[in-house]
Amino acid sequence: MEIKGFKYLILLLLVTNIVSMPLRGYCQIEEGAAVVQEKPKFVNPQKVSSVLKMNPFLILWGSIPYSAEYRLVVEFTTSAHQSTQIGVSYIDKSPLLQLFADSSGDIQQLIIKGGRFELSHRFYINDVGKYAPQGFFFSPHISYASAKLSTKYANQLGYYLRVTQFNINALAGFQWLLGGKFAINIYSGWGYKINKLEEHAPQQTIVLDGEDLFPNFSTPIKFTLGVYFGWAF
Repeated sequence: MEIKGFKYLILLLLVTNIVSMPLRGYCQIEEGAAVVQEKPKFVNPQKVSSVLKMNPFLILWGSIPYSAEYRLVVEFTTSAHQSTQIGVSYIDKSPLLQLFADSSGDIQQLIIKGGRFELSHRFYINDVGKYAPQGFFFSPHISYASAKLSTKYANQLGYYLRVTQFNINALAGFQWLLGGKFAINIYSGWGYKINKLEEHAPQQTIVLDGEDLFPNFSTPIKFTLGVYFGWAF
């Protein structure tokens, strides 16, 4: 009887264990789900996270003399108080030169073509409850531009001037978001620049003194003052 009772006890334990296995699995899944649900959700404090901007004044006169710069910049937040800004530009002849086109045929023949790339990272310093991309900021900034200057006839023969600009700046400024959407961004600062002017011919390249053509061209110290208008989204 004792052996038989012992067999029944073993059988009962086995059955109980088999029945409880799916129940234990269910409980673990439920516990796991509960843990996932209890994880705090990250809430982005910014109402907008990106700003598309441009500077209309550069279209009249760019940083390279006699040029127009069609610059498009996008700023996107990387944290509650930081953002990264990337900009590209198409460089062409300034429309202001058309004012003198009637008196000088050479201006009509002038060709200016080039581009610019710039990159900066912004650190916003705001009051409690205000976040990037609005408020006061300071920013390291770097840019590179290159443009070719020539005339239609000289360019066909392979003669032209090449202007390059490399800038490293420390900027500070303020960005308003009017109505939460329309952006006005003023900025200023100082930096270091390396400008170069080269004369290119089919078989020769000569480095020129840019001071002969453009005032303060070779001065390494650079002062920056600018404004952007844009739309936040």
